[in-house]
Amino acid sequence: LTKSNEWTNYKFTVKIFARQATVTLIARYIDENNFLACTYSGRYVEIIQKVNGISNVVNSTTVVEAPYTRYFYNDLNLAMTVNNKTISCSLLGDDNIVYNNVDEKLQKGGIGIQVWSNSNGVANIEVKNVKVLPI
Repeated sequence: LTKSNEWTNYKFTVKIFARQATVTLIARYIDENNFLACTYSGRYVEIIQKVNGISNVVNSTTVVEAPYTRYFYNDLNLAMTVNNKTISCSLLGDDNIVYNNVDEKLQKGGIGIQVWSNSNGVANIEVKNVKVLPI
């Protein structure tokens, strides 16, 4: 999101319709080599921290209450919160996964949304609402 690069502590929520897609919410985006991400694929949620071009999955979980499918096919209310050195990801309204040791380099930065599928040309999303609130 243009002009969001100076944001520090915020909650980023998205209402989205996703079809045959893995959805990633991005926070504290500095550039393609430095950012935080919450990736949602079916029941699986992971937190990714990328610093100086090195990407690490720093936490992951399976949310058993989520619809059982490799990809989503309905409206989703996704959220990620960044507050100081903590990031959390929400799939069903609660913080389903948390990481408490965010790198010092990632203390401010912008937001974004990414969609991906391993089948070329089939990923499809409709972003219905985006809200960012300061903490």
